[in-house]
Amino acid sequence: MVASFIDENKSLKEEIEVLRYRLHQAIMNDKSRDEILELSKRLDTLISLYYRKK
Repeated sequence: MVASFIDENKSLKEEIEVLRYRLHQAIMNDKSRDEILELSKRLDTLISLYYRKK
């Protein structure tokens, strides 16, 4: 059970890092406002999940 919880948090943390990178790239490459907003919302959701499970 503990290993599953740790794996789940590690997976969430990795997804957060990927989304942070993608959001940064979208901003640096002047992507559309909608695309940046969508990435930002997804990142916010994952961060909330991560801290709720902690």
